Amino acid sequence: SRWTDTPVTLTAWSYFFGGLCMVPPIIVIAFIKPEAFELSVMVIPPLLYASLVSSALCYGLISWANKFISSTVVTAFWPLQVPCACLLAYLVFGDQLRLLQVCGGLLAGGVLAKYREDQEAKRARKS
Repeated sequence: SRWTDTPVTLTAWSYFFGGLCMVPPIIVIAFIKPEAFELSVMVIPPLLYASLVSSALCYGLISWANKFISSTVVTAFWPLQVPCACLLAYLVFGDQLRLLQVCGGLLAGGVLAKYREDQEAKRARKS
């Protein structure tokens, strides 16, 4: 497939449209509450880490995954970012997990388990 040969193209297009969808709310917020964009010196290092290191890692991992499996499966794993972030916040920072966070993580895990079960059933029928 064309996307498997150049996985970074697929990743770039998906992030482009995601960014494009964020532009209108940012413009509205900029006019309604411009002080929301004022940054203190303490915020800059974490912001640089989140925007550069974390984004670069995500782009790289998504592009790498698109090279080996279909883009549909890669996209299906995107909702796992939130439960993983909650789990890491619990393990690293000691944040308390809330009931909705646990339920969301269990729901996402259940959906992925069901998807895998369906894929294995399809494979078994083909054999």
